[in-house]
Amino acid sequence: MAYLLDSGIFAAVGSNSSVMSGAKLHFYAAGTTTPLDTYTSIDLDPLSKNANPVIADANGRFPAIWLIDALYKVKLTNSIDETIETRDNVGPVLTSQLAASTGAGRIGYDRDVTYSSATVGRALQTRTLTPFDFEDLVSGGKIILGGNHTAAFVALAAAYNSEGRAVHIPDPGFPYNIDPDLVIFTPPSSYNAAYRKPPMITADRSAIIRARSGGTFLIQLGTLAGDYSGLLRNAEYELPTIDGYNYSFTKAPLYLPFFKDIQVAWTVKNAVRMAWFGDMSAPASSAGVKGQRNYERELNLWARTVATAANGANPTITFSAPHGLWPSSGRRCVCINFGGAGWSAVSNKSLDALVLSSTSIQLLNVDSTAYGAAGASTAYLNFASMRVAKQISGATNANPCVITTAVPHLLTSGDQVDLQEIGGMDPLPLVSRTGIQGKYSVTVLSSTTFSIPVDTTSTTTYGSYSSGLGPGWAMPWVEPSDMDIGEYHERCSDVDLSNSFIQQVRLPIYHNPSTSGYDGKYTDNHFYNFPEAGEIFVPVYAGGDNHFSGNQTDGPFKYGLAWLFGDRNTGVGNKVNYGAIEGKDKYATLVRTDGGSGFFSLQSGIKATPSARILKDHSGFGTYGCQDNYYVNVLLPEYSAGSRNIAASAVFSMIDGSTVATFQTGTSFSRTGAGFANGDRVVTFLRPVPLTAYTEIGAPGGAANATLAATIEEDTGWASRSVFQRRIITRVGGTPTDLNTVSVTWRYP
Repeated sequence: MAYLLDSGIFAAVGSNSSVMSGAKLHFYAAGTTTPLDTYTSIDLDPLSKNANPVIADANGRFPAIWLIDALYKVKLTNSIDETIETRDNVGPVLTSQLAASTGAGRIGYDRDVTYSSATVGRALQTRTLTPFDFEDLVSGGKIILGGNHTAAFVALAAAYNSEGRAVHIPDPGFPYNIDPDLVIFTPPSSYNAAYRKPPMITADRSAIIRARSGGTFLIQLGTLAGDYSGLLRNAEYELPTIDGYNYSFTKAPLYLPFFKDIQVAWTVKNAVRMAWFGDMSAPASSAGVKGQRNYERELNLWARTVATAANGANPTITFSAPHGLWPSSGRRCVCINFGGAGWSAVSNKSLDALVLSSTSIQLLNVDSTAYGAAGASTAYLNFASMRVAKQISGATNANPCVITTAVPHLLTSGDQVDLQEIGGMDPLPLVSRTGIQGKYSVTVLSSTTFSIPVDTTSTTTYGSYSSGLGPGWAMPWVEPSDMDIGEYHERCSDVDLSNSFIQQVRLPIYHNPSTSGYDGKYTDNHFYNFPEAGEIFVPVYAGGDNHFSGNQTDGPFKYGLAWLFGDRNTGVGNKVNYGAIEGKDKYATLVRTDGGSGFFSLQSGIKATPSARILKDHSGFGTYGCQDNYYVNVLLPEYSAGSRNIAASAVFSMIDGSTVATFQTGTSFSRTGAGFANGDRVVTFLRPVPLTAYTEIGAPGGAANATLAATIEEDTGWASRSVFQRRIITRVGGTPTDLNTVSVTWRYP
């Protein structure tokens, strides 16, 4: 604690009452001639020490003089060092005096003394603890800007465990700096033994705890003790911001290995994995976590100013200073905000880059020959796990299947690639088409072709490539567990997340598919990235029996809501907004499912721009159902393809005698066919519609039909009826009649 001796108001005067211009105050430790520092400010910053002696100005006034919690000997001299007066034991009443356990000082507090309940010391001994109760343990005896505050936090955590007192972490106006692997808050054993809620940990939300280096964790809550003494049971914790500061952690800056039914709130930022829940080594599975948990990667930590940008194929980019955080060699993804208008085609997009030196990279699959000057430009490093998907332009029905990419794929034989949404060869369970979506090891044939070890000769099993249904994408594969993650969960369930912001994170919520990811609730969360960080791969990677409600995903993403490896997942009122910046046309989808998994969506919104359309609702091998979703610039909105008792509609419009684009899948109305008469039409679907779907009977749409007794029905006995085509008949007064405009709705039983 700091104590003000003089704020510059009083002047030094001599024995004749004259002002002592240039007078000096010398400060020593009490009873000695050992100099003792004073400071210019209350925070006792080492950079704000006064000179010793402190010299008065021409008017005899001294600058502000702050003393530490100690006794001084003070000597006043004139400008030529003649002693005017000396005082010893100058300073405040010391904390050690107030903390005495006997005598008058017993009204104070010494944390190593046990006080009786009648004393003020006892009241102090049961109050909420803060790091400042232990600041005498840090270097210099004070928690100050730029200091190492580890010792105070280690002692704070130990006192929480041993004394069972609540903890509050205030905001001192600067970050607390601590070392990894040392600060472990474990509930007092008496609380767990009695199944009681442990003391709370709270914080000023503006406070920051920052890592001084990497390790296993920065803050740990609970332990893996086999006797359950480290179990967080019904805990309520509100932590300050935890800043990993881009150091590497084996687990994460925030680590909760063993818990049951906890309520937490915090912000964690700047780490590859930011928070880790559960542990394979815990005595049992963890379950139950609720609360608002924010995660963020600060983009400005990765910004680099571009010095030069060459014109030509695969141009070299140089920086005004070493890029530092980037690897010294190999490939990485970058995003550059180019100032020159000619570079707009590659500005604000994730680009493959080859690191050439500490100050230069080479952009791949970029030809800037005609781009001109780059102008003032800033480069950002994408996630380490970011990969740029390459558009597919062809896939053969052969053994092995050969994939062609529109640009060089940059793969080498043996690399793993994830093939996604290949038009005409994507999975269609309704017609038993497995397609070729999924992860494969490749054999490189040329810069734009590679083969996968699959015999796709059977068009019934694998389909045939059709770019009109989406070109398909080949993405170099990174395991979800190795991506940049907000929350990493293993051996835990019943994870709820609400009212949270997760930004600039590649995979916000990850569940280990063998041990986690069931019975979660994700409500009113906002997931978003700027292109500088790279795309969101998927907001939630989870299992089954999860519910999603009111979530929104913005910015570049591959899967807008979830990748699911379990069944019975539901969603209501979720929104995805796929923007033109960074967005690839016919690329993103709402949900991806593994075999045996499923998702049902109700009243959700899927929106994109005309230049960067979302491909469809669902991709993968599981089941998907939807009702009352709305779509903006979605190429292939979904029918429900399952046997669930749901209603899903598809509305088609036509002008008599012509083929028109449809709301759903580019369906055509054709008058062709032998023996077809008035009122007959064949509806051809580009994607299958279950045979259980039926036409809704009622008056067809169109103003010209409004006054007619018009009806529409399907000829369910038509010999050519299939999931890809239906015959419909329109009637007026019971007579088959051609109508100018017809709207058809298919519903599910």
